[in-house]
Amino acid sequence: MNWRAYLVMAYGVLLIAGGIIGFVMANSVPSLIMGCGSALLILASGYNMLLNQPVGRKVALATTVFLLAFFVYRFFLTGKIMPAGMMAIASIIIIITLFYKAKELKPLKHK
Repeated sequence: MNWRAYLVMAYGVLLIAGGIIGFVMANSVPSLIMGCGSALLILASGYNMLLNQPVGRKVALATTVFLLAFFVYRFFLTGKIMPAGMMAIASIIIIITLFYKAKELKPLKHK
């Protein structure tokens, strides 16, 4: 099971939810467009990761690094932990997860 792909897809769902909440609470159309647009890119990347296509991990990593820069910038502008600080932390977790390479156990060979 590719748990990284599922984690990336959960991050995509979080991005969609954030875009919708930003639109509903602040009537922010850019929040809705960017939230849903970046979420669709992340969700497609997660799906490609499930199919073991290396482009999925690369696109997810590039998109998440861009989002991290954006959320850190917004956090320093507003000084509020919600939503920019929380999304920056989530982005860091995704980036670390995408870089993490788990050691796979090799089956024992019978002599």
